Amino acid sequence: MRRVLIVTSSYYPTMIADMHRARQLAWELPQLGWDVEVIAPGTSFQPREYNDEASKGLFNPDIAVHTVGLTQNRLLDFAGIRSVNWRSLRPMYLAGLSRLSQGKFDLVFITTAKFNLFLLGPLWKRRLGIPYVLDFHDPWVKKEARFATSGNPLKRWLSRAMARPMESTCVKSAAAVIAVSPTYIAELRERYGAAPALQDEMAAAIPFAASMRDAQFAAREASATSPGRTTVDIVYVGAGGTIMAKSFRTICETLAAVRKAEPAVLEGVRIRLFGTYAYWKPGDGRPLQQIAEGMDLGQVVIEEPAWIPYTESLERMAAADGLLILGVDEPGYVPSKLNAYLLSGKPLLACLHAQSPACSVMQREGAGELLTLGNGGNAGSRAAAMLRFLSDAKAGRNRSRESVLSDQLAPAMAARIAELFERAVAAQPHAQGTAE
Repeated sequence: MRRVLIVTSSYYPTMIADMHRARQLAWELPQLGWDVEVIAPGTSFQPREYNDEASKGLFNPDIAVHTVGLTQNRLLDFAGIRSVNWRSLRPMYLAGLSRLSQGKFDLVFITTAKFNLFLLGPLWKRRLGIPYVLDFHDPWVKKEARFATSGNPLKRWLSRAMARPMESTCVKSAAAVIAVSPTYIAELRERYGAAPALQDEMAAAIPFAASMRDAQFAAREASATSPGRTTVDIVYVGAGGTIMAKSFRTICETLAAVRKAEPAVLEGVRIRLFGTYAYWKPGDGRPLQQIAEGMDLGQVVIEEPAWIPYTESLERMAAADGLLILGVDEPGYVPSKLNAYLLSGKPLLACLHAQSPACSVMQREGAGELLTLGNGGNAGSRAAAMLRFLSDAKAGRNRSRESVLSDQLAPAMAARIAELFERAVAAQPHAQGTAE
């Protein structure tokens, strides 16, 4: 057995989107010859509402997990910076250094959207010589800042100013790179094309996998609760606000056009949007619902922005009559929940940039309906797609998509990652696993 230390930004009981790759690999990699340990910031770094005790069965109990606690940092306190991205870096470095020095590890795998944690790779490599692989869930360096990701101006400025030099340091000394989108790989090659980690055999676009374990959990929970209702519920769970405004506006425009042609088509239909703003509190606005109200769809769309636990999101998905995927106006974006929603078998409508790699999955036979942003699609084709989606949701036309998704399931994705791990280890000048 080879051994890998997986670094991520949270782990049980905290359930945040960028830890799901680590969670799935903890189940799959041991079947492929890799012994796994996980290190992550503990619950003291996380908002309390992100903890999801009901998710315990979705984590491999046989995996060694190391979590670090919050320590005081007066400089960050003075700057008003409280994010896990900055505060966890030093305690994660020290805890990881201790564990890597005690065990015999062949590789470090850093999978997170908290990009500061990528710095652990070169820091540990410099001390111990252990190679590392980076997993980009999003672009670290952005050509333009379209969305504010923090309310702290100093933190935003610091993150943008340091992104390029930190990314350069991390990528140039990495053994390999994974990204959820081929666009992200291409952008990294534009900046660091000579880096060993970006050569053909060492860089791979591997999207987020669909988990049969999660799908079975969702089905059990939905069947146990299965509330009776008289509406046709279309569900979306995920980010909203300005990030998804263009995508949702496209959906609302299409709904309004369909209703104008067929006034009865939306009778009994409810579009329910959950968890669209993690920090929402009573009295705050509901931006997506406001878009709907501006098109006289206020009785159809119901936005509940407050955070909901991951297990509840699975229950909502399994109980829905149809599901929505919202995308952003960027060609490289791949929705993290796409394959999970497809695996549910529910009627699915996605609104994505016309050049998104996810469009190729949605265009597979039986996948669902696709509306495109950018220069893709016209009003007539969008209306036809919407009508097919609504018809399927009203009729309860669920379908098995396992054959469509065979290459997108967790075991297949883990096999691709394990193969890249082997190449990363083999490319090192000396045999690994000797750090004492």
